[in-house]
Amino acid sequence: MKYTDEKIKNFSPSARAKLYRNALKSGTPDGSELAGRIEKLGLRFSDSAVPKEGDPLVEAMREKVESPEAKAACIEAAEKGLPALAGADPFLAEAFNDYGAHNQTTNWAGRLVADLMRRSGYEKAGAEAAMPKGCKAKS
Repeated sequence: MKYTDEKIKNFSPSARAKLYRNALKSGTPDGSELAGRIEKLGLRFSDSAVPKEGDPLVEAMREKVESPEAKAACIEAAEKGLPALAGADPFLAEAFNDYGAHNQTTNWAGRLVADLMRRSGYEKAGAEAAMPKGCKAKS
């Protein structure tokens, strides 16, 4: 079946999540292309209000956080005394329309960045800190 962008836009977030998962599971070039289009449309594609481990949105966020650009921005933020998440937050906000406190993806972002920083040799150094103005994540 051919899915136009217009048809995908009319799907519910849950239906888009199912389509996205199936597209990725197919392992075909057409499936990869469809999953990429769903991401680029900037619409919600998570199953529930709060995505769980393995949710397509969480996995796509993980890939974005672990990109060389986002990783470098996290390290730069930490070296400036800011929360490392301040480096990844703009990348996530730009890439995902469904990123925000409304579905706790900002919490996921904090967890993903913390994991990234630990694997990069950093240690937690104190309590939570406020994020810079303009970030979707708050601490």
